[in-house]
Amino acid sequence: LHIHLCYRSHHCCFLLFCNSFRLRQRPSIDISETELDERIGIWKNWTRYQRNVAHNEMIMYNSAITAQQNALKWLYKTSPDLYKAAIQPCPELIQSSELSNDDNLGVVTKENEMNYLTLIGPYMTAPKLHGEFIDSTEEYEPPDGEQIDTTIQLTYEFEIEPQLLAQPKKRKFMFTKK
Repeated sequence: LHIHLCYRSHHCCFLLFCNSFRLRQRPSIDISETELDERIGIWKNWTRYQRNVAHNEMIMYNSAITAQQNALKWLYKTSPDLYKAAIQPCPELIQSSELSNDDNLGVVTKENEMNYLTLIGPYMTAPKLHGEFIDSTEEYEPPDGEQIDTTIQLTYEFEIEPQLLAQPKKRKFMFTKK
Protein backbone atom coordinates (compact mmCIF):
# COMPACT_ATOMS: atom_id res chain seq x y z
CA LEU A 1 0.00 0.00 0.00
CA HIS A 2 1.59 3.22 -1.14
CA ILE A 3 0.18 6.56 -0.03
CA HIS A 4 1.48 9.78 -1.50
CA LEU A 5 1.91 12.52 1.05
CA CYS A 6 0.77 15.96 0.09
CA TYR A 7 1.27 18.81 2.50
CA ARG A 8 -0.77 21.39 0.62
CA SER A 9 -4.24 19.99 1.01
CA HIS A 10 -5.82 16.86 2.37
CA HIS A 11 -8.13 16.65 -0.63
CA CYS A 12 -5.20 16.37 -3.03
CA CYS A 13 -3.63 13.65 -0.88
CA PHE A 14 -6.88 11.67 -0.93
CA LEU A 15 -7.07 11.90 -4.73
CA LEU A 16 -3.52 10.58 -5.07
CA PHE A 17 -4.38 7.65 -2.81
CA CYS A 18 -7.55 6.86 -4.78
CA ASN A 19 -5.70 7.01 -8.09
CA SER A 20 -3.00 4.61 -6.88
CA PHE A 21 -5.71 2.31 -5.51
CA ARG A 22 -7.49 2.25 -8.88
CA LEU A 23 -4.23 1.41 -10.64
CA ARG A 24 -3.70 -1.61 -8.40
CA GLN A 25 -7.28 -2.88 -8.70
CA ARG A 26 -7.96 -5.84 -10.97
CA PRO A 27 -10.44 -5.27 -13.75
CA SER A 28 -13.75 -7.04 -13.31
CA ILE A 29 -14.13 -10.27 -15.25
CA ASP A 30 -17.30 -10.98 -17.14
CA ILE A 31 -18.29 -14.56 -16.40
CA SER A 32 -20.73 -16.34 -18.63
CA GLU A 33 -23.86 -17.79 -17.12
CA THR A 34 -22.67 -21.36 -17.71
CA GLU A 35 -19.34 -20.62 -15.98
CA LEU A 36 -21.21 -19.05 -13.06
CA ASP A 37 -23.50 -22.10 -12.79
CA GLU A 38 -20.46 -24.38 -12.90
CA ARG A 39 -18.74 -22.43 -10.09
CA ILE A 40 -21.89 -22.54 -7.99
CA GLY A 41 -22.11 -26.30 -8.55
CA ILE A 42 -18.47 -26.77 -7.52
CA TRP A 43 -19.07 -24.68 -4.39
CA LYS A 44 -22.17 -26.70 -3.46
CA ASN A 45 -20.33 -30.00 -4.00
CA TRP A 46 -17.47 -28.80 -1.78
CA THR A 47 -19.94 -27.76 0.91
CA ARG A 48 -21.63 -31.17 0.79
CA TYR A 49 -18.27 -32.92 1.00
CA GLN A 50 -17.19 -30.88 4.03
CA ARG A 51 -20.54 -31.50 5.74
CA ASN A 52 -20.10 -35.25 5.20
CA VAL A 53 -16.53 -35.13 6.54
CA ALA A 54 -17.68 -33.29 9.68
CA HIS A 55 -20.62 -35.70 10.10
CA ASN A 56 -18.38 -38.76 9.76
CA GLU A 57 -15.88 -37.32 12.26
CA MET A 58 -18.70 -36.72 14.74
CA ILE A 59 -19.93 -40.30 14.30
CA MET A 60 -16.39 -41.63 14.88
CA TYR A 61 -15.98 -39.41 17.96
CA ASN A 62 -19.31 -40.51 19.44
CA SER A 63 -18.55 -44.18 18.79
CA ALA A 64 -15.14 -43.82 20.48
CA ILE A 65 -16.75 -42.19 23.53
CA THR A 66 -19.42 -44.91 23.67
CA ALA A 67 -16.78 -47.65 23.39
CA GLN A 68 -14.74 -46.02 26.17
CA GLN A 69 -17.79 -45.78 28.45
CA ASN A 70 -18.72 -49.42 27.77
CA ALA A 71 -15.15 -50.53 28.49
CA LEU A 72 -15.14 -48.58 31.76
CA LYS A 73 -18.49 -50.14 32.78
CA TRP A 74 -17.11 -53.62 32.03
CA LEU A 75 -13.89 -52.81 33.94
CA TYR A 76 -15.90 -51.58 36.95
CA LYS A 77 -17.87 -54.84 37.03
CA THR A 78 -14.71 -56.92 36.59
CA SER A 79 -12.24 -55.12 38.86
CA PRO A 80 -13.15 -51.97 40.82
CA ASP A 81 -9.48 -51.38 41.70
CA LEU A 82 -8.44 -51.33 38.05
CA TYR A 83 -11.43 -49.08 37.30
CA LYS A 84 -10.27 -46.55 39.92
CA ALA A 85 -6.77 -46.61 38.45
CA ALA A 86 -8.14 -46.21 34.91
CA ILE A 87 -10.20 -43.10 35.65
CA GLN A 88 -7.29 -41.26 37.29
CA PRO A 89 -5.78 -38.51 35.13
CA CYS A 90 -2.39 -39.25 33.60
CA PRO A 91 0.20 -37.63 35.91
CA GLU A 92 2.67 -37.20 33.04
CA LEU A 93 0.27 -34.96 31.15
CA ILE A 94 -1.87 -33.16 33.69
CA GLN A 95 -0.82 -31.29 36.81
CA SER A 96 -3.61 -29.67 38.78
CA SER A 97 -3.89 -28.29 42.28
CA GLU A 98 -5.68 -31.44 43.45
CA LEU A 99 -2.99 -33.76 42.02
CA SER A 100 -0.08 -31.74 43.39
CA ASN A 101 -0.89 -32.88 46.94
CA ASP A 102 -0.21 -36.54 46.03
CA ASP A 103 3.44 -37.47 46.61
CA ASN A 104 3.36 -40.30 44.07
CA LEU A 105 2.85 -37.96 41.13
CA GLY A 106 6.11 -36.04 41.41
CA VAL A 107 6.92 -32.44 42.06
CA VAL A 108 6.56 -29.69 39.49
CA THR A 109 9.76 -27.68 39.26
CA LYS A 110 10.91 -24.89 36.95
CA GLU A 111 12.75 -27.44 34.80
CA ASN A 112 9.75 -29.69 34.15
CA GLU A 113 6.82 -27.28 34.47
CA MET A 114 6.49 -27.04 30.69
CA ASN A 115 5.74 -30.78 30.60
CA TYR A 116 2.50 -30.34 32.53
CA LEU A 117 -0.88 -28.98 31.60
CA THR A 118 -2.53 -26.86 34.28
CA LEU A 119 -6.31 -26.64 34.13
CA ILE A 120 -8.33 -23.94 35.87
CA GLY A 121 -12.16 -23.94 35.86
CA PRO A 122 -14.97 -24.15 34.99
CA TYR A 123 -15.60 -26.29 38.01
CA MET A 124 -17.89 -29.29 38.20
CA THR A 125 -19.01 -28.38 41.73
CA ALA A 126 -21.21 -25.55 42.87
CA PRO A 127 -19.57 -22.39 44.21
CA LYS A 128 -18.96 -21.99 47.92
CA LEU A 129 -21.20 -19.73 49.96
CA HIS A 130 -19.85 -18.78 53.40
CA GLY A 131 -17.18 -21.49 53.11
CA GLU A 132 -19.57 -24.34 52.29
CA PHE A 133 -20.67 -25.81 48.98
CA ILE A 134 -24.17 -24.84 47.88
CA ASP A 135 -26.59 -27.77 47.69
CA SER A 136 -29.28 -26.12 45.60
CA THR A 137 -29.23 -23.44 42.96
CA GLU A 138 -31.92 -21.48 44.81
CA GLU A 139 -29.39 -20.44 47.47
CA TYR A 140 -26.94 -19.00 44.95
CA GLU A 141 -27.60 -15.61 43.40
CA PRO A 142 -25.41 -15.25 40.30
CA PRO A 143 -24.19 -11.80 39.34
CA ASP A 144 -26.62 -10.30 36.86
CA GLY A 145 -24.15 -8.00 35.18
CA GLU A 146 -25.90 -4.80 36.19
CA GLN A 147 -23.63 -1.94 37.10
CA ILE A 148 -23.97 -0.57 40.59
CA ASP A 149 -22.84 3.03 40.88
CA THR A 150 -20.54 3.32 43.90
CA THR A 151 -19.28 6.82 43.13
CA ILE A 152 -19.03 8.96 46.25
CA GLN A 153 -21.18 12.06 45.91
CA LEU A 154 -19.80 15.14 47.62
CA THR A 155 -22.09 18.11 48.10
CA TYR A 156 -20.94 21.51 49.23
CA GLU A 157 -23.17 24.49 49.68
CA PHE A 158 -21.74 27.95 49.46
CA GLU A 159 -22.74 31.50 48.74
CA ILE A 160 -20.86 33.85 46.48
CA GLU A 161 -20.38 37.32 47.76
CA PRO A 162 -21.96 39.93 45.48
CA GLN A 163 -18.71 41.87 45.05
CA LEU A 164 -17.04 38.78 43.51
CA LEU A 165 -19.72 38.34 40.86
CA ALA A 166 -18.80 39.53 37.40
CA GLN A 167 -20.38 42.77 36.46
CA PRO A 168 -22.06 42.98 33.07
CA LYS A 169 -19.81 44.63 30.52
CA LYS A 170 -20.44 48.25 29.82
CA ARG A 171 -20.08 49.63 26.37
CA LYS A 172 -16.84 51.42 25.78
CA PHE A 173 -18.36 53.92 23.45
CA MET A 174 -21.61 55.45 24.42
CA PHE A 175 -23.54 57.30 21.78
CA THR A 176 -25.18 60.36 23.12
CA LYS A 177 -28.09 62.00 21.47
CA LYS A 178 -27.69 65.66 20.74
